[in-house]
Amino acid sequence: MKNIKPSELITLALHDLKIVESKPDAYAIRMGTWHTPAPDNKCHVCFAGAVMAVSLKCAKHTYSFPEEFPEVKNLLVALDQFRSGFIRGGLAVMGICCPDEVRDDYHVMDYEDNPEQFKIAMRRIARKLKKVGL
Repeated sequence: MKNIKPSELITLALHDLKIVESKPDAYAIRMGTWHTPAPDNKCHVCFAGAVMAVSLKCAKHTYSFPEEFPEVKNLLVALDQFRSGFIRGGLAVMGICCPDEVRDDYHVMDYEDNPEQFKIAMRRIARKLKKVGL
């Protein structure tokens, strides 16, 4: 995961998000948290938190933050930027300059308002990044 391209990172996060969505008794999607056990006996996760839960195999009952994963901290923070539509910010965190062909930011529907539109926007951003080799 360490040397992953931004488009691949977003695709991975969408995959992991789909997995946590399929476990509603274990997880709740809350974009304002990272990976947080909650009183409802679920783990609340954001876009990056889904990656923590699935790809990084965080235990459901543990509090986890990007700093606990120094080798991929920048990737988790980049996902937080991407999910808000801040492409330049996400790329910068990954040490990549934003090419002129890619807009700085995109409107991304909040997951809580419309999960499907959120995922459509994330797939669109991943395609645009892939188109320019990122």
